Amino acid sequence: MNTICPHCKMRIPYSARQAGKPVTCPLCHTQFAMPTPDQQARLIEEVDVLKREQAERFERARGSRSVLPEEGRRYPALRFLAALHQFLAVTTLFLALVGLGSLFIVEMPPQGKVQAAVLLVAYIVLGPILLWGIGELILLFVDMANDLRATRRELTRLRRRRG
Repeated sequence: MNTICPHCKMRIPYSARQAGKPVTCPLCHTQFAMPTPDQQARLIEEVDVLKREQAERFERARGSRSVLPEEGRRYPALRFLAALHQFLAVTTLFLALVGLGSLFIVEMPPQGKVQAAVLLVAYIVLGPILLWGIGELILLFVDMANDLRATRRELTRLRRRRG
């Protein structure tokens, strides 16, 4: 069972033997009196109520949210470009495989077939991988930008709360 620091809300192991005695929070170094068993029971009830309220707020917010979260609507041009690269990767793979298969139908000198086959196999291996990788790289940059925005928002919120 834990008690909570009244200043920073860190969980601290509760001891009934220390009830009423001063305790120092290991995180913020604030001194406070260890609650009595009755105070501890009320504190646990308050925390449970707060957790329930927070869960209800979360469910209400989740229910009112649109299909895409805020970050999903950011940078639509970059998301389209990434999807386009991934589509081209799949299309390229399909067309290169069709081209490789058509080498068996088309009549041409054997040396030309070998050269065309080598080129198509290289294209099958490298083309889609590069195109898909570029699409994934674009999506990675979009995710990094969203993470950076979220970090900035959180830092601003913490600074305002602190000051």
